[in-house]
Amino acid sequence: MIKYIRKRDGRMDEFNLSKITAAIYKSFDATEAELTIDEAEKIAKIVENKLLDRGVELPTVELVQDTVEETLIESGYVRVAKAYILYRAERTRSRSRKSRLMRTLEDINKKENEIPVHLNKESLVTYKDTLLRYGQEAAKEFNETFVLSETSYQAHKSGEIYIYDRDSYTLAPKTIYLDLSHLFYGGFETKYTGLREPNSITSYTDIAVISVLLAAHDVSGEIAIVDFDKTMAEGVRKSFRKRYFTTLKTYLKLEGKDISAIDTLKALDVQPSLTSKAYSVKEKEILSEIEGLDVAHVQKYVSGLVMNDVIRETYQAMESFLHQINLAREQMSNPISIQYGLDTSVEGRLVVKSLLEATKNGLGKGETPVYPVQIYSVKDGVNAKENDINYKMFKETLDIKGIHYAFLDHLKNTDTTGYMSDGSCMQDAKRRGNLFTTAINLPRIAIESKGDQVAFFQRLDKVLEKVKVLSEERLEILSNKKVYQYPFLQKEGVWLDSEQLELTDSVDSVIKNGSIAVTFVGLEETLYSLTGFNLEQASSKTLGLKILQYIKDYLDDLSVKDGISYVLSGVADAYVNEHFTKADLDEYNIINKVNDHTYTSSYHTYTNDFEFEQQAHFILNGGHAYYTDDIESLIQTQIGYAIKA
Repeated sequence: MIKYIRKRDGRMDEFNLSKITAAIYKSFDATEAELTIDEAEKIAKIVENKLLDRGVELPTVELVQDTVEETLIESGYVRVAKAYILYRAERTRSRSRKSRLMRTLEDINKKENEIPVHLNKESLVTYKDTLLRYGQEAAKEFNETFVLSETSYQAHKSGEIYIYDRDSYTLAPKTIYLDLSHLFYGGFETKYTGLREPNSITSYTDIAVISVLLAAHDVSGEIAIVDFDKTMAEGVRKSFRKRYFTTLKTYLKLEGKDISAIDTLKALDVQPSLTSKAYSVKEKEILSEIEGLDVAHVQKYVSGLVMNDVIRETYQAMESFLHQINLAREQMSNPISIQYGLDTSVEGRLVVKSLLEATKNGLGKGETPVYPVQIYSVKDGVNAKENDINYKMFKETLDIKGIHYAFLDHLKNTDTTGYMSDGSCMQDAKRRGNLFTTAINLPRIAIESKGDQVAFFQRLDKVLEKVKVLSEERLEILSNKKVYQYPFLQKEGVWLDSEQLELTDSVDSVIKNGSIAVTFVGLEETLYSLTGFNLEQASSKTLGLKILQYIKDYLDDLSVKDGISYVLSGVADAYVNEHFTKADLDEYNIINKVNDHTYTSSYHTYTNDFEFEQQAHFILNGGHAYYTDDIESLIQTQIGYAIKA
């Protein structure tokens, strides 16, 4: 009788026949064979007897498994044997992953204990930073081992595609376009408390930061605040009203006058503001009934005093917002951005003026704020031309480092187009977001097609089919999540239409308000591999646009079929460029002007071909980014989004 077995790590363990029986029975089940546990036990016993007949007293795990396969085949269970082999391979894969995870965690721990060559603020590491990295790596391994289908995993592993955010694969959408006006109305609840509707510009910016921190618990990527100036303008109006009535009441008290008129003024259908002439007229009529009151003097004094106070408060609120957001960024990994520029009200313009001034003045030691990334919307009739009301503020932004620009006169953009800091975008963006992104290695397809363009598009079809299957699998996982699993995003109605749901409802009816992005790497190298020419040749440009349009058409058809927006993105990612390049160097020989350097980002070119960039931008409905040091020259072009180089 066999008592012990030697495991793969050399340790001895008790020989347990029931474990062999269970593995065989699982193989039966995988083939849907109508076989009983008794038959599995019978085969397991044969395996044990074979080992004893061979004089094996201390078998290894591998020997036992080999004997199981041999016995299944000899007993006529060929399909079951194949299932057992697959089961064994999956177990081997799982062990390999666990071993790799341990090595990864060990590498993280080792690196965290090494003193960096250039020690600076970015080198500082807290225990929570390390703990977060442990968690991310463990989640990646879990999802790759137990969640991803074998086809999707192999496509990613081989460098055919790149699956972003594998750590949050089963957990969360990637991004959210926050509509603070909708969120603030009537207040909202957090996990442990409730927040009233804010009533001043100071509380508006404070709760904006809280909202970002709460959103970071429910999305894995960027949090973008849309219409920042328009939203904050309402906070300025509330500050002005509150301060105006408080100051007027104090003035009347000091003058020994009746203050009952204050309640009458508060009940008017128009309220005091930085520009409300209608209120001033009605106020004059009411205050004129107070005997001995110099109404003209009172109005001028109070409005002037309050205006100065509100200007000061607005600047301080914007300054505080920048400081708090950068402190918040230390507690979260999500990028943060704000989009503004279209509000032409006095209050909205004051918000932008104060924000730009606070940005120029910098943080504690004058350093330029990294977050939020500021995206300035440029639009004809608002700020694009010299006679436009916000033109001077647009000019002012050009002197500030790090501001990005969304050109809303681009044919595919509208006033409701939202942008993320990397250039990815969404139409009617408020309260929506990107669910996830997958990248395609275009040079790999071209290399394997060996210059045959027909073969290229046939291979591209196969890769797009893999992206489709992956996307539908991932969408199904997110669709089955419940409202209570997103306490801010869904429970508080931050995500579009989620206010209609109950806590235990699944989010499948609203998750499709998001988008699924597909991006790509190395169009330049792809064209050189297929044609021997880069984008300087007209024929290559035509082929390049054809490839982009082909992918977009495929995604458009998929959008109709699945009832969710699939978009083609041209957003760059240096890490993925390097990842694909390395994978192709491992797979193929070095190919001149193809994989002998790091692949270019998406559709970008060595020659910075402006005409091609414009045409590409129009196809890339999921976003793009053009890098330039001359922002103003882009106003009348078909470039949709630009980052100052």
